[in-house]
Amino acid sequence: VKNIHFKGIPDNREISAITYDSRKVKPGTLFVAIAGENSDGHEFIPQAIENGAAAILSNGRSPKTTVVPILQVKDPRLAMSHISAQFYGNPSAEMNIVGITGTNGKTSITHILYHILQTSGAACGTLGTLGFQTPTGMVSTGFTTPESVELQQMLQTLQLAGVDNLVMEISSHALDQHRVDNVEVDIAIFSNLTPEHLDFHGDMENYFKAKLQLFQTLAVDKTAVINFDDPYAQRICSSISAQCITYGMNKKADLHPVQAEFTINGTKAQLQFREHIISIDSLLLGEYNLSNIMAGVAAALSMGVSMSQIENAVKNMSPIPG
Repeated sequence: VKNIHFKGIPDNREISAITYDSRKVKPGTLFVAIAGENSDGHEFIPQAIENGAAAILSNGRSPKTTVVPILQVKDPRLAMSHISAQFYGNPSAEMNIVGITGTNGKTSITHILYHILQTSGAACGTLGTLGFQTPTGMVSTGFTTPESVELQQMLQTLQLAGVDNLVMEISSHALDQHRVDNVEVDIAIFSNLTPEHLDFHGDMENYFKAKLQLFQTLAVDKTAVINFDDPYAQRICSSISAQCITYGMNKKADLHPVQAEFTINGTKAQLQFREHIISIDSLLLGEYNLSNIMAGVAAALSMGVSMSQIENAVKNMSPIPG
């Protein structure tokens, strides 16, 4: 962590846990004081110390004490993201991480891509609105994208269980609050952007810039999967260094339908991807679900899933929960 100011007596005490909730502090815990929407963790530093905190990470607003070391940084939430990744062994570096962002469609695309990967034989977890999908079942999290401490712990849980693929929803709040800063995303999917969360972001431009962060951090050898039908698509593709694969109803998209039939029983379509045709026969209804399917198909193709495996998976996919 850069630009850290130390207060207290230096020693080699061991940190056995990290938390930003003073109620969860036990002896050996690093307590990170972060400002939340309803409360400020700096107000609970005395309680954390009383509960046995081994050290405090704060932005400088901390009581004078010689009981525990105080680590002062400009942005504790940013530092917490970095420390959490290191504490849990930086698990995302050894995994295939797909991050999905956008106003609508994140949960549907997560479900679709998870099903395609599972059906093709790849061990996969999910994280998002519906919870955290592990090899032993779904666990409720309470957030679309958890704080960095819980997120890194979840990644380690999957890695230790031999699950090397994670499809996760990434909210604009999470991007602005550094929750995924130290998650190495391999494929980032953009579904769309419509007016929402403007109470948090202020206006559409700030909302867009929050989403854009995910794509601008992609390395040149990573992949962005972008909904070409959305007005913001061109801006994303022109401002990133990663490979850009587009999908959409627009014939100029890399993946698009050359034929589509929508009925009350489902969707049938012929998708063109470069010189290839992929046949889609799905129980999912409507053009918006075909768009979500195309997002999942584009990501799966970039992960090396064969077209025949994709066709089979989509045909046998159950309706999306919720």
